[in-house]
Amino acid sequence: MKILFAFIIPVALYAQTFPAPGPASRGPSGGGGALAVVARGSAIADASAGTIDSSSMNCTGANLIVAVVESSVDRVAVNGVVDNVNGPYTRGTSAISNVTDYIEMWYKQNATPDAAQVVTATFVSPASFRRILTWCISGSSVSSIDGEVSANGSGVTASTAPITPTVGNGIMIAGMANNTGPITWTPNNGFTNGFSNPSDIQGIELTGGTGPITPSAGLSVSGTWRIVAASFK
Repeated sequence: MKILFAFIIPVALYAQTFPAPGPASRGPSGGGGALAVVARGSAIADASAGTIDSSSMNCTGANLIVAVVESSVDRVAVNGVVDNVNGPYTRGTSAISNVTDYIEMWYKQNATPDAAQVVTATFVSPASFRRILTWCISGSSVSSIDGEVSANGSGVTASTAPITPTVGNGIMIAGMANNTGPITWTPNNGFTNGFSNPSDIQGIELTGGTGPITPSAGLSVSGTWRIVAASFK
């Protein structure tokens, strides 16, 4: 089974409550089987600082961890991502919008799971309006990445170019943000929200699927947006 992840993030210049993770589905660990989300985590912080930690996740059975990290206003890139039991993550795709807003995807293949997993992103310099979304996934292969895309733009729909998975049992994840403030994100093309609305950041997911698939979501309020997405096998 393939899983697609998409992230959409609107960035508000004021404090807000971070979206609560949606319910996780559990699946078998190890490569070659159907991929499944074991747990999700998130965190939001508006004050300037050099790091951000996800909420604690029970990642038992997972072997892939994906993180989407965003900062706005300061346009500060991420220097690295680790968690409490795994070393450096691999940097994936990134997107910039409005000059000041930056979103990136990171992932850890062959991850060691923990019952209280916390993912930490470190920025190149102190950053304001920091956000992080995380997924623990079971069933991933040794070489899990199966395509990645990013985009930025404006309007009421955030989307990327399509990804064509090479297997039918993977997962796609996308992370999205915009500059309007907390809004409602409505996933398109069979994706579902991984986190609650309204928010200025959202992650969408799609398990399975073949052929070209376009990570996309509608915004309840028009605004500048940025999105990163990847397919994992």
